[in-house]
Amino acid sequence: MQGDPGSTIAEWLRERSGALSWRTRIGYALLPPRCVLCGGEGDLGAVDLCGCCLATLPFADPAAGRSAPVPRATFAPFIYRDPVGSGLRALKFHGDLRPARVFGALLAASVGVAAGSAGHGPPARILALVPVPLHRGRHAERGFNQAEAIARQAGRWLGLPVRTRWLQRARATRPQTALRGAERRRNLVDAFHATPALRAVMAAQRSDASAGLRSASRVALIDDVLTTGATVAAARAALVEAGVPAVEVWTVARTQPRRGEDDAADQAARNA
Repeated sequence: MQGDPGSTIAEWLRERSGALSWRTRIGYALLPPRCVLCGGEGDLGAVDLCGCCLATLPFADPAAGRSAPVPRATFAPFIYRDPVGSGLRALKFHGDLRPARVFGALLAASVGVAAGSAGHGPPARILALVPVPLHRGRHAERGFNQAEAIARQAGRWLGLPVRTRWLQRARATRPQTALRGAERRRNLVDAFHATPALRAVMAAQRSDASAGLRSASRVALIDDVLTTGATVAAARAALVEAGVPAVEVWTVARTQPRRGEDDAADQAARNA
């Protein structure tokens, strides 16, 4: 994103609001948006955020690299610092779905701006959004999947389907919090499996390609926070093994390990 990211995202949200479903537009007409951060009037279209608070968010520098390797085609518009960090923790650990609505919209806007598609539909050739799944035990305990909640909001803004039955977490894994490096990767070996539904879609895609038909071929894998990249790398590998030609990774935020006050936030982000 060139220039001021907040202003370009604000413009995208205002333009794209007019293309949302009539139910969404009527809902916000009857109950005008209120900023989840300051409580003031929302002025960005059909999202509960104001332009002033948007400008204060910790935008990531696209040119800044990470010391830890992460999958290619990884997109994370924010650094995991408050108020983004506190909002994502409220979603994940306290079941507050308001951050999912706001950050899903911001993720969609950031992707749309980066793709140069402001106001003109979804990024090219994205077949679907696939949230990183929880194991069924963790899902039952939490009651929802935070990655799915974010993906559904992003898909609503981008006009893209969300496929929750293409990828499954085949086994429960140890919490990543206390693990490092190779331990994290070993913990996730065979944790994710592609489903027969995805394999059938990929078979149809190959058939279309052999017939000379061009279709969407990329999948966007969605998660809330990118830390070392071990989880999304394992999930991405399962999608690729099932025949997905290209997998992008979209997360709301990425951690930027620092000393002092950010260490506790980094640990909370890893406790998925």
